[in-house]
Amino acid sequence: MADNFKPCVTILNNFPRDTMDNILVRKRFANSGGSSPVILGRMGGRGRSTARRAVLAVLPALCLLLPSPRLSGDDTSTQPSVPRIDKVEPLAQQPQENDPTAIWYDNFNTDKTYTETSGELDATENFGRIGSSLKCYYAKGSQGEGNRKVFFGDNPNGALTRNGEKFDEIYWRIYVKHQAGWTGGGPAKMSRATSIVASNWSQSMISHVWSSGESLTLDPASGVPAGGDRVITTTYNDFANLRWLGNNPVSEMKISSTAESGWWVCVEARAKLNTPGKKDGENQLWIDGRLECERHNLDWRGSYDKFGINAVFLEAYWNEGAPVEESRWYDNFVISTRPIGPVTTPRNPILYKTVYQGPDQQTAWECEIALDREGSRVVWRSGQISDPRTVTVNTTNGAFVGMLAGKTQLSDGTHYYARARQQSSGGVWSDWSRWHQEFLTEGIAGQSSSGCDVDRDGAVNIVDVIRLLLLQRDHPEDGRGDYDGDGHGSQNDAVALLSDMAEEKCGLSGALQLAAAGKSGYGIELREPLEPRDRQWLKGFLFELPFTPEQRNAFTLLLSSTGRLPASPETFSLAQNTPNPFNPQTAITYTLPDKSAQYHVSLKVYDLRNSLVKTLVDEFKPPGTFTVFWDGTDEKNNPASNGVYLYRLEAGEFAQTRKMVLLR
Repeated sequence: MADNFKPCVTILNNFPRDTMDNILVRKRFANSGGSSPVILGRMGGRGRSTARRAVLAVLPALCLLLPSPRLSGDDTSTQPSVPRIDKVEPLAQQPQENDPTAIWYDNFNTDKTYTETSGELDATENFGRIGSSLKCYYAKGSQGEGNRKVFFGDNPNGALTRNGEKFDEIYWRIYVKHQAGWTGGGPAKMSRATSIVASNWSQSMISHVWSSGESLTLDPASGVPAGGDRVITTTYNDFANLRWLGNNPVSEMKISSTAESGWWVCVEARAKLNTPGKKDGENQLWIDGRLECERHNLDWRGSYDKFGINAVFLEAYWNEGAPVEESRWYDNFVISTRPIGPVTTPRNPILYKTVYQGPDQQTAWECEIALDREGSRVVWRSGQISDPRTVTVNTTNGAFVGMLAGKTQLSDGTHYYARARQQSSGGVWSDWSRWHQEFLTEGIAGQSSSGCDVDRDGAVNIVDVIRLLLLQRDHPEDGRGDYDGDGHGSQNDAVALLSDMAEEKCGLSGALQLAAAGKSGYGIELREPLEPRDRQWLKGFLFELPFTPEQRNAFTLLLSSTGRLPASPETFSLAQNTPNPFNPQTAITYTLPDKSAQYHVSLKVYDLRNSLVKTLVDEFKPPGTFTVFWDGTDEKNNPASNGVYLYRLEAGEFAQTRKMVLLR
């Protein structure tokens, strides 16, 4: 084969199978009637091999038609670096400023009073559009400068806030940015929480957030002997008398690497003192919203209990000295008694991309927003962005998709993640970044209309799953059917919706509706009854979707002829199994009336000789409607033979038996 066709062959051999299966090639050839198309449709097995040979035969045309994916062996020197979302414009007033659970808040826009201070604020770097940050500056060979120490609570040396209060558990958060091109790994010190017990700054415990190479780690230490009741340290950082509790494993994210430099990263830690006399202390570290390190069963303080955690330090110290002159910055410092999480933003936030790194110049970039850090539920996609670094998440700069299709803002009180890629003036795109830079929109979850509410009746329940499935079947062009935002409607969208319902990600009001209706099994109804053919079609999903037991109950009853769930059960009932005959499994629904707090329920399967085949239920149950399944196996999980079987319900004084047919 000619050398100039070899790259095309390489592309072909590296093409994904689905792409090859669906490729359409038209080869024109002269004949007396003109030109005729040769179409290679969806193929498999031997057909696929035939298709590949046919494509090779028309390789010149193929080279014109195929996009050119970057191959693993390609020279990547012409490809731009993978960008990050540097920051997201926060609300001017963050919730922690007026939150009673917050012990300390500082956005470093002003010089706030600290117990000890070194280093300056830097107005050229900040997490946001305006303001400043704490600069940690490292001259070559120096240990660095840029520290803040805050005493609070029951600190015996005086507290700047919450004077006299005792804290056995705290969280603290900062945003950290290393200058672009940072090198040399991490300075040893970043932050610590500690319990100071005397005027000489002796300590009963320390929760260190320290560097380990390019990573971060937790290095907890105790100033109390194991199981002891007195502090034996005699000064600050009395290493000779500290008991070290373990500094492994370290974080997977290499926050102090060159690759992760140039963008603001959220770092949050938690320290929970042990109950005096027990080994139940906790230490945890999150980076960019991901739990990276944790230590459990810690004996922070033995049985000592005079002082709680009463100081947090932000530090710059580099033990060995900086290898080159460089800087990093801290911003949005919070200490709280509750988990803190990321900054809060408007519902149309402004995102900032990192500065372009790559060949030539940047011509465009793109951004996406998702509800999860795996990107399985994308809710907004930008178009090509011409502004070098910023984009506002709105309908002018992109489109809301998936569960937010047709919306103009992100949902209230919801966590989101972003990713980006950028294009050089040579037309080459970088790879997409991973999903990162978590942020939280303002408001209370559920105040804005939720994408979970497919039928838009103001409630979120199993009816929305039914309407989503029908919407995909009857109106595949409707963007609401693409719930997970992957670009097309499929059964995966119903799976994602069920998951969001079960995990209460549909907003507060949706969760309450689900709790009131879906979990109790009462009070849901279809506003428009289903046609018999729709009910039959939907029954096919009963065994395919990952329903919770409560969701399955509701789904089964809504597909009955009445199309509703009763407001409250008044009588015992045992429904006919469905489907019947069945293979491989069938659903059996029964109802317990609201006449007792609970009933002992027995639901068993027998053969026609009245021999026990399978026990499906043997436990106490509250009033309600329940659905259980028989998979056609016996007590030893061996397949039962074809034939007629009996299933019998006994609950309280009620007993009823019905027949069903297993037909393999």
